[in-house]
Amino acid sequence: MRLFPVFRKPKRAGARARIVTLTCSLTLSAWLGVAGVAGSAGDAAPYLREGLGARALAMGNAGTATSQDASAAYWNPAALAHLPADSLASQTSVLGWERSWNYLAYAHPGRSEQGGPYAYAGTWINFSAGKDLEGRVDNRPEAAYTFGDSQNAFLLSLASGLGSQVAVGTNLKLLLHALDDESASGFGLDLGIWHQPLPRLSWGLALQDLYSSLNWTTGYQDRLPTLARAGAAYTFWEERLIAALEGGLAYSHGAGEFRDYRYHLGLEYRVTEALAIRSGLDTGRWSVGAGGQFLLGRLGFVRLDYALAGERFPGEGLTHMFSLILEFLPKAAGFK
Repeated sequence: MRLFPVFRKPKRAGARARIVTLTCSLTLSAWLGVAGVAGSAGDAAPYLREGLGARALAMGNAGTATSQDASAAYWNPAALAHLPADSLASQTSVLGWERSWNYLAYAHPGRSEQGGPYAYAGTWINFSAGKDLEGRVDNRPEAAYTFGDSQNAFLLSLASGLGSQVAVGTNLKLLLHALDDESASGFGLDLGIWHQPLPRLSWGLALQDLYSSLNWTTGYQDRLPTLARAGAAYTFWEERLIAALEGGLAYSHGAGEFRDYRYHLGLEYRVTEALAIRSGLDTGRWSVGAGGQFLLGRLGFVRLDYALAGERFPGEGLTHMFSLILEFLPKAAGFK
């Protein structure tokens, strides 16, 4: 059993769900570190603003202009249009306090009859704080009951190229949250643009959760903050080194203000065609990692990525993240 102090008055209808929801939001925000960074505690679905994939995490979560597999659906859906091949991506994370954070995504790029690039993708993201969280009643120290907390997001992504150097994309989201005996559901929308003005330079802009919300069975509505991210990436040394820079800013609809500014710096060095090492900085949080790939017969290339990230606040513990990516032939290639 783990301590999760929740205080409620059982005879008041709906009070338990509202207080549990608020306490859980504050706890998750503290875990993700956004409360310590810029005071965004209490915003709904904070796991959707913490990045995706071990490669991006190792590079300081600078993924808006650097994503080259199915995880681009999260970072910048426009980048999907210029993927070299079909991609299947997954993630599992080892987090403190018995939490879990996973995703699975598939992306299919293609060419229209007019020759323009396009892509579509499907993504599932899951975050769970556990199934044996302890609830308290009337400030009593002993646990009165246990409950679970699980959140899921399902993304349908569409992208279209506007020529060979520019692409636009969008995500349509289904959001689900189960907390104790209450639940919430809602929809969301993301937009993105990707541009490669030079062979070695690319940049991207992503607007996440333009209008996204969770509607609880209690009648309460949680509006997700809108996050704007802009980033650029440049390759050096015969495309062996990638340097990425990114900034993000969130608008809290509940508070009616901009907050939670973050910066992201990332490097990836291709040691060989099959091995890359990475490092990054996410608003003061360090990260390192590596990725290796091998050919899986005639199916395609398999890449395994690992990332290790430091604590956002004391006591959180280190984050270990693993990603497995399959890039199908015939267009599969090495690190780009």
